[in-house]
Formats: sequence, C-alpha cells, structure tokens
Amino acid sequence: MTNGTFNLDGVTRTAFYFDDQHGTANQLLSRGDMSALIAHYRARGVNGVHALDGGVVGYTKQQFNDDVASGWHFAPFETILNGGGAKSATLDTVAKVDGTVKNIEDSGVVFSGVYSLTQAGGAGKLALLVSNLDEGSHELSFPNKIGGKSIPGSITIPGGQHKLLDFTGAGTAWTLNNPGGTRVFIDDARNGVGVPEPTMIGGLGLLACFGLGRRRTKTA
Repeated sequence: MTNGTFNLDGVTRTAFYFDDQHGTANQLLSRGDMSALIAHYRARGVNGVHALDGGVVGYTKQQFNDDVASGWHFAPFETILNGGGAKSATLDTVAKVDGTVKNIEDSGVVFSGVYSLTQAGGAGKLALLVSNLDEGSHELSFPNKIGGKSIPGSITIPGGQHKLLDFTGAGTAWTLNNPGGTRVFIDDARNGVGVPEPTMIGGLGLLACFGLGRRRTKTA
C-alpha cells in the first residue's frame, strides 16, 4: 500500500506507512511473520531467496536481512536438513482445519516441515512449522502420512501465531515431543515496522496466506 515517500541514501523512494493516521493500521506483516515465511519457503524446497527493498518507513535494510536470515536458518529445520536423508514434509496448499479440508487462503493456516527417516538413531525425526495468519484460533489435524508415518491427534493454533511441532518416529507414527507446540517467531507487531508484501520468489499459496498479515479469512 503506497501512501507517501521517504528519503533513503539521498534518494526519494516510495514509502509504506501502516498506522491510524494513514488509515492503514494492522495491515502489515510483522518481523516474525517475515521470518516464518522464509522458513516455510526453505522447508518446501526453495534453495535461495532474493530480498528487495521493502520501502517501509523505519524498517532498516539490516533488520530486513536479519529477519530473512532468522527464517532461513530456523534451527529445527536446518538441523534436519544438514543431517542425512532430509526431505520436505509436504508441498500441499491445503490443510485440514477445524475438521474441514481448506486451501491456505480460505483457512489462513499453513504448515510446512522437513523430516528424515534415518536420524534420531534410525527412529526418524520430523519438524513442522504451523502458522495461523487468521484472527481466530483454529484446530489443525494431519490426515496424510509423512514419510509413511501418521500424526495422531490435532493441534490448536491461536490467531496470529506460529508454532513449532517437534516429532520423533515411533513405529508407524510420529510422536510429538512438545505437546501443544512451541511458539516461535514471536514478534507479531503488525502495526508499525515490518514488511508490506513478500518480495521474494516462493509458492503462490504461501503468498496468499502471508500477503495481508493478520486478516479476516473468506467465509463461505
């Protein structure tokens, strides 16, 4: 959303303001959202990102670079990716949310992850990042197997949050090591410094989910 200009390195550039004064409050990706987006991209097989100048007033190049790096080097994913036999857990752009299979744009919920069947002493290891960019809480379940193993039960994701689910293989199932999940990328301020719109190459479904920050989902 363009609503002004600012000066950067002696050059006048398009500016993005997200506040009540400009009528654009609460329409911004937070810095945590930005990092989570990059982590989702990497888990889905992207081998690099190119970050452009976001043009948000008060959001420095260094902060932008730091947020991209934080997502790219998300430790739970990077540990598995740097080990043996790592694979993407899913490329789906749909998820079973509140008991119904919905696409990412309709639900506001996306999950991505990486796994290996040879790590953790041969038991297998799986890490999933779950993001809920809707305003309300949702319940996510996993009807499809990952690496031939099922994920029992479901996980509740409050509105606007990102959670890590850490699993170890146990026979034909994945066992959740951190019940309820662990909240990650906690910076969720969407009314100030952040990113106006994802400016890097990635899946269209993820762009739809993250493109408006916390937003109301479509209703049937």
